[in-house]
Amino acid sequence: MKAGQAQLFFLNALLLMLCCGMGIASFAQWPIVLWGSLMAGLCMVCLLLLLRSSGKTAYVLLLLFLVLGGLRFSFAAFLSVSDISHRAGQEVQLAGTLLEAPRIVDEGENGVRLRYVVEAEELRRGGERAASVSGSLYIYAHLKQGQPVPEARIGDRVLAGGTIRQLHGYGNPGRVDVVQSARARGITAQLSAGKGGVRIEPQ
Repeated sequence: MKAGQAQLFFLNALLLMLCCGMGIASFAQWPIVLWGSLMAGLCMVCLLLLLRSSGKTAYVLLLLFLVLGGLRFSFAAFLSVSDISHRAGQEVQLAGTLLEAPRIVDEGENGVRLRYVVEAEELRRGGERAASVSGSLYIYAHLKQGQPVPEARIGDRVLAGGTIRQLHGYGNPGRVDVVQSARARGITAQLSAGKGGVRIEPQ
């Protein structure tokens, strides 16, 4: 194998190990601290082997990229304390910013179903003071047949009341994991608007 081919093969191997690390982290769900500790330990071993010009450095580097993939996935899956998903089960009044054009599904005689993707900013429970929140969520609304669909554009302020729920998938093998897909976009919860529906404030 030529030198250039060997380098390309090794780079592909590193990329493969990175992807494998992400896959392991998605199933193992180890804490970030554990991945960080493994990363630090392998970095030290790799440095020592480099100083000694050891031929085993490449193998440690492959393990290093495996752990790097796991650490990267863990950081992506980490949710801040203020994330909206931590409010699951609470009935709230929510305010946020529209991130995408609404998804509109016409169900004929059953009316129209709407799905908004909203960046949560603040919520209020009962008579409590408004609290700042973060993260994004789906907000679902239903309109009766004949009701006009409110005009909404990206950046508009969205107000809705309802109960925060965790995302859930169907768990069918071979189907796209809708929860992981949503989380990859920063969407961590959902809310079905109550009788008051969804109010749009143009910006």
